[in-house]
Amino acid sequence: MRSLRDFLIGADPPPPGRWRLAMVPAVVAAAYLAYGGTTYLDLKSGLPWLLCALGGLALAVPMALVVTRPLLAWRLIWLASAITGAAVQAHHHTPFSWHPAVLAAQVVILFVVARRLPYGVSLWAWASMAGLVCLSFFPADRLPLIELITLITAMAWGLRGRTVVLARSHKGRSDHQRFCHRRRDRSASRRSHQNRRVGGPGCRAATPAQPTTRR
Repeated sequence: MRSLRDFLIGADPPPPGRWRLAMVPAVVAAAYLAYGGTTYLDLKSGLPWLLCALGGLALAVPMALVVTRPLLAWRLIWLASAITGAAVQAHHHTPFSWHPAVLAAQVVILFVVARRLPYGVSLWAWASMAGLVCLSFFPADRLPLIELITLITAMAWGLRGRTVVLARSHKGRSDHQRFCHRRRDRSASRRSHQNRRVGGPGCRAATPAQPTTRR
């Protein structure tokens, strides 16, 4: 069960190239999640405003981490969603346990996890999301949402497989080019060596002697 251990306590992969550019929309989305999550909890949970603000912040922070720490972001948003969703359902029995933007953030983070983490780890992330859906939604809504997260996970896996194939193809072309360059260099070196042997002082072709005339 190494994949489960990695899912629970494993480290995140290194961030992708140009990750700083992706931080701008992630931080903007996190700011909106903090506002929307706080407002929704204030309306639906019956908790004091300070706890609603802390809950909104807990729902927002994972979105700011998704670029550099997607697995940690998934753990945090799952835990925050389970706690705040339970508070909403306990006070106001509603078919939607969170602000709609929170569900969108969960789907985005799940997509990033499935795109960048090993298949076994992302499968556990999908299973935990399916469990969260069963915990937080009415029975009539569970199957469509599970189908949605299954589609999102499959799309991420498909894009990941395509990227691997393109990377291998590029590596194969690079290896072939390096082989051709080495072969061309060896041929040029061999021709240069042969030219030096033919043109050397010891192998110079004998020139006929010029006849001398008597005066």
